[in-house]
Amino acid sequence: MFLLRRIPESRRGTATAIFLLFAASTGAVFGKLLAGSFGPNRTEFVLPLLAVFMAGSLLATQRRKVRVGAAPGLLAALAVWGALATGYGTALAPLPFAYLVLSIGSIGSASPIGSRYDISYGIYIYGWPVQQLLAAAHIPSHVPALGFAAFALVAVWPLGFLSCVAIEQPAQRIRRALMRRLALRAAS
Repeated sequence: MFLLRRIPESRRGTATAIFLLFAASTGAVFGKLLAGSFGPNRTEFVLPLLAVFMAGSLLATQRRKVRVGAAPGLLAALAVWGALATGYGTALAPLPFAYLVLSIGSIGSASPIGSRYDISYGIYIYGWPVQQLLAAAHIPSHVPALGFAAFALVAVWPLGFLSCVAIEQPAQRIRRALMRRLALRAAS
């Protein structure tokens, strides 16, 4: 494990565990693809997500050594496309996909996105109930899975925005005011 020589002694166990979990989940996905045994069960859904999560965790443990840029990001995008084009995307794409997501997230011009109205928490909170309502309305039987996901996102976006404006921002203002009062009392 040539990577482990560069990791401080205190973090080697964590990095080794994450690497082994990543390798196991990716190997399991690859094995299921080769065996042709992916079917409509939870394994088909969970293993690829676990592989992507472990790939992101692996990159996080190596964040001081992993550099982001336009050229590596383009190579990661090509690797993801190539993996998907071969039909082995769920097995081969997790690491380049995780790198691509982190690269896009580190773009300086993207940092103002969500700085005024961060609707992510509202989408997280209200996403599941909205999807359940759409499923009760039999929307998934009329559109493909990605269409349903897009429809659900469009349906939950206004709730996320309202949550941000009517609940989260006022709560943050109250919190800041309380913290200022506590700081003034502590200083007195």
